Amino acid sequence: MRHYAIGIGRVGARCGCVFPIEPNSWVTDNALYSSNIKDGYNLEFLIHWLNYKSLNQYANTSAQPVISLKRISSVTIPKINFLMQEEIAKLLNKVINEEPIESDSWGVCDTLKTISYLEKYFAESDVQSNYLSLLRQSILQEAIEGKLTQAWRKKNSVRKGDPDFDANA
Repeated sequence: MRHYAIGIGRVGARCGCVFPIEPNSWVTDNALYSSNIKDGYNLEFLIHWLNYKSLNQYANTSAQPVISLKRISSVTIPKINFLMQEEIAKLLNKVINEEPIESDSWGVCDTLKTISYLEKYFAESDVQSNYLSLLRQSILQEAIEGKLTQAWRKKNSVRKGDPDFDANA
């Protein structure tokens, strides 16, 4: 390759992963590549977009995951203003690299905070759900062993002949 291109992992663990190919690189048959990118498309935006589209979902997984050009040719790429593509790509790069975002005309910082809160909420929800399962199991175990009613049975011993207390009455 004499200029930048996009590579797509074709076989194995990197099947469907989209990555930039540096100039003067050698591309093996384990990758698909596109060196003819139409004007009006930002390379970094395309990489982010295609990774977002999860190209590995198009892989034939009968043995080892394999992707073919035919299988991914139906993936559509939106025609967005080039400057907007650049801005989106820069923003996504900052998010990925955990860099601060200076200008936030899209409200991305608030969205990221919301996502962070939601991730914490779901993580805590999972922890609490596990605690509830453990509590349920321990209550069931104590019920099976008769420990839940032990104090009540001592306090309310069987009264022979009384139908409220004696099952044989």
